[in-house]
Amino acid sequence: MKKRLVFLATAWSGCFLTAVLGAPGGAQAADPFLETIQQEVDAVELDTRNQKSITGRSVAAPTKPRPAPGGKPPLKFDMPTEMSREDFENYLQRRYFGSYAFYRKLTSGKRERVYRAYRKNPNIELVRVKIKQIYLK
Repeated sequence: MKKRLVFLATAWSGCFLTAVLGAPGGAQAADPFLETIQQEVDAVELDTRNQKSITGRSVAAPTKPRPAPGGKPPLKFDMPTEMSREDFENYLQRRYFGSYAFYRKLTSGKRERVYRAYRKNPNIELVRVKIKQIYLK
């Protein structure tokens, strides 16, 4: 009887492993939740400012790009250009919710000033500065 129980347990374990591990890879990859997590993992970058190497010495910090001759680094346009005001607000809400939370507290006229600042320089850092300036006035 004991040998029979061991055999049945082994057989069921084999069936279970075959069912779990034998699932097609495409079925696992088709899960949108897993794809979203994988995209987030791929977007993570290592912050070396507070890390130490195996030897115990600080890891060299990455070098910053040299500033332009005027002393300021060149601006990157890191937001889509030519968005309508409605698209701009939706974009802020989806991608930069913290900034959007302050933006939506502004009056319509003040929101227009932020939108004009975006149209002039579609850079999130400049938009955030503009929101802070107007919000704190």
